[in-house]
Amino acid sequence: MLDFKSSAGMSIGVELELQLLDPVTFDLVDGILPLKNLCRENPHIIPEYEQTTVEIRSRICGNIREMEQDIHSHAVTTRRKCHDLGLVISGGGTHPFCSRFAKVTPTPRFLALER
Repeated sequence: MLDFKSSAGMSIGVELELQLLDPVTFDLVDGILPLKNLCRENPHIIPEYEQTTVEIRSRICGNIREMEQDIHSHAVTTRRKCHDLGLVISGGGTHPFCSRFAKVTPTPRFLALER
């Protein structure tokens, strides 16, 4: 169970879950482990349940403008690191043509969920 952390005043934050894609075929790529390796220093770029997905989290912000600037900064970093790995990112729900099951990201929490 995750602990809820309250804040002293009004705050806002956002999470983006983005697909990791091959830039030629646009098929899903199990790319979160190499991406996370490149982003070790950034706690706002994190794995999601499937290895084909990256989550970008803003910090806790005081207003929408601050939050927008913060999430944009992390998204630009993520896009640049993906480019270094030969990947592109896409915001979307269900991938339109992937025909295989994605691998579960091997963290203790996600492996326990899988079991």
